[in-house]
Amino acid sequence: FYNDFLTGPAITGIGIRYDTSAGFADTQFMLECNNGGGANLTNITTGVNIDVTTFHTFYLYPTASGTIAVSVDGRTPVSVSSNCPTGGLTAMFQVLSDTTTQKGIDIDHFLFCQTNLSR
Repeated sequence: FYNDFLTGPAITGIGIRYDTSAGFADTQFMLECNNGGGANLTNITTGVNIDVTTFHTFYLYPTASGTIAVSVDGRTPVSVSSNCPTGGLTAMFQVLSDTTTQKGIDIDHFLFCQTNLSR
């Protein structure tokens, strides 16, 4: 979830990262929290190796105020509690490429549930 997707990588957001560029060279899916860009970025590995020929299930959810967790393919969740934004965010999917090779993403199903709303 990012709130600044039109200008490229998030300034403020929460997301799943898979980046093979030289600056990151991820080999596993990463849980990333970014609260204002720059040094305000925290990411941890999910422990799940990247396999681009298989569909994956990501369950991203808050566990407490300021803490975000993700479970990939039903595995044990990992969580981040630093640099998690607390403002409004927009749900989205984004694919960026730093080469001339075309990239894509297949989304089979997306579910969004928001709780604790008041009127």
